[in-house]
Amino acid sequence: MKKLLVLIAAALSATLVYAQDADNVGNSAQLSIIPRVDLNPYLGYNNNDGEFNFSNTGLYALLEGTFADDFSYTGYFHFFDAYDFGYYYQYPFYPAEYSWLDIANLTYAPGNFAFSIGKNTMAVGTFEMEDWDHDVYYEQSSSFWNNYQVYQWGADVSYYFNDDAYAMFQVTSSPFSERTFSSGQLAYNLKLADLSHDFSYILAGNLVEMYDDCWMKMLAASTGYAFGDFSLTLDTQYRWLPYHFEDTFSFSLGYSPSDRLNFKARVNYEDWKATDGWFDNMLINLLEPYFSEQDCVWGGLLCEYFPLRNRDLLRIHAAVTHMPFAGQVSVNLGATLNIPITLY
Repeated sequence: MKKLLVLIAAALSATLVYAQDADNVGNSAQLSIIPRVDLNPYLGYNNNDGEFNFSNTGLYALLEGTFADDFSYTGYFHFFDAYDFGYYYQYPFYPAEYSWLDIANLTYAPGNFAFSIGKNTMAVGTFEMEDWDHDVYYEQSSSFWNNYQVYQWGADVSYYFNDDAYAMFQVTSSPFSERTFSSGQLAYNLKLADLSHDFSYILAGNLVEMYDDCWMKMLAASTGYAFGDFSLTLDTQYRWLPYHFEDTFSFSLGYSPSDRLNFKARVNYEDWKATDGWFDNMLINLLEPYFSEQDCVWGGLLCEYFPLRNRDLLRIHAAVTHMPFAGQVSVNLGATLNIPITLY
């Protein structure tokens, strides 16, 4: 592991030195330091106790740059959160665990194609996966976002129809494997997205190996629509596991009356259902409404305020989320700084 870290550090150093050469026209590197603080009391009702946590409090960093012809790189780091300062450094190469290194990706993009290798987000077909982690509100996110580790090592190839419309095939380590690649479990991901118009969509199919010859199958179809100051998104995802079926529906309505103010309402529905097999029950699960003790509905309201002329520097937020399954209401108040540093 130490040798691998040394090699990564050496490669990054060599990249920076090369990119800073004045003869290399078009090279760039931008670093953003992103601290976020959340204060999040939970108000209990129906004999449920209240509690308090710091939600998505932590220190993030984003490194983006280009070098040579058609090469670019992205690094996204989560250095710590408010729960355990040392946790992110214990399992940096365990696919099932969170670590300080979320993304470390190198891309070569000749023409309309793009070839990437490194650690990146799995190609999952929901709009909530398009956001950076420092922009996420845990309490209003789906259980899939909160429980599945989608940052994995692998490679992908994409074809771009334009800057925001592409088809991607990706192979990564499986989030269910004990060690990256050495355990043998892989994930195969196919994604088609068009985010270039007022009407946008994301489609994805995923085969994720849990253990030998045992797979989780996922299908997702998500749509978004922007009109004037309003925006709508609907995330739909189905997951077939060996002994049960899961689905997630997330609907959000956004309103931005100015560049300094955002409002959003979000509702999530999730269901869990025992099943004997994924193929025999697929059409039934897709087409027939069903309700059981595992049904779960929750949602809330969000307000984001950007007080500075450069709106990206500071965001102040207030989010209220009703969680009937826990008998609690979350009230999240906080702020996020985004400090840009141009390296070259």
